[in-house]
Amino acid sequence: MKIFVISDTHHSIQKAIEVYKRHQDIDMIIHCGDYVDDALDFQKAVGKRMVYVKGNCDRSFDENDYAILETEAGDILVLHGHMQDTQRIYYMACEKGCVAAVYGHTHIPVNTHWDGIHLINPGSITKPRDNSSGSYAIINTTEDGLSCQIHYYDEPTKPKVTGGYLKGLLNYSDRF
Repeated sequence: MKIFVISDTHHSIQKAIEVYKRHQDIDMIIHCGDYVDDALDFQKAVGKRMVYVKGNCDRSFDENDYAILETEAGDILVLHGHMQDTQRIYYMACEKGCVAAVYGHTHIPVNTHWDGIHLINPGSITKPRDNSSGSYAIINTTEDGLSCQIHYYDEPTKPKVTGGYLKGLLNYSDRF
């Protein structure tokens, strides 16, 4: 199964729809919150099965606001992540018997693996906080397991230069 994962669209789904159309054979979509209305509008626009959860901007402050997606690779925990830190998300996935946890809230992409659990945050396609043009994730599941890749709307922009050889000379030299 090929799963398109987005989060934190904040009332702006046009980029997400554009990116969705770039990919072939998407089987379903996960929206990790902020806003539920965006998830419903996105689902109407593309006509695919969707799993979504509420986020803090949906006024959800209940730790039980999550979903479990059953896949051939194992169950995937879906939540926004504003009520838990990464460690708590990991433990929650373990407690629920999930092979992965997909979450949002930070607007910064994460694709890591802790002790057999995949932790995936697609970042935000519309309001990124990582000096990029926006990000999303593609999860592929098979009976053999789960794999994930973070993708960017455009190539990531280069970070601003905050130092260099000359600055180092000036700051750490007693010759000037």
